[in-house]
Amino acid sequence: MTTAGTQVPRVVAAHPGSVPKVPEVTAAFWITKALTTGIGESSSDYLVHHLPPVLAVALGAAALAAGLVVQFAARRYVPWFYWLAVAAVGVFGIMAADVLHVGLSVPYVASSTLFTLALAAVFAVWCRSEKTLPIHSISTRRREGL
Repeated sequence: MTTAGTQVPRVVAAHPGSVPKVPEVTAAFWITKALTTGIGESSSDYLVHHLPPVLAVALGAAALAAGLVVQFAARRYVPWFYWLAVAAVGVFGIMAADVLHVGLSVPYVASSTLFTLALAAVFAVWCRSEKTLPIHSISTRRREGL
């Protein structure tokens, strides 16, 4: 579908009458996701090397909080809101990993295991509470939170 000559990503609602909050997962989704990961890595490194590290991490946390507030406040999928939140997750996620490894000397294998277990716990809570895991059915506030 197009609007004024621009391609509009298709979004899928899980429940009739519900409005989806995430884009359809396509090749363009994964390309954009990869680019936001690169933004996260380079932005995190830039901030930490040009500002006091504690201030850089605080700014990353504030950007994440702002991105999530904007995304959660939206009633439907708004590309700029969604990808702002994803980019902020990338920046702060890299910072969190760097704080563990560089700041607290946690080995990469230990932090990778920790983050994997945390992600598995989120998926377990999601599956237990929602009775489903499909990412294209994120059309409720609870699913979006998970």
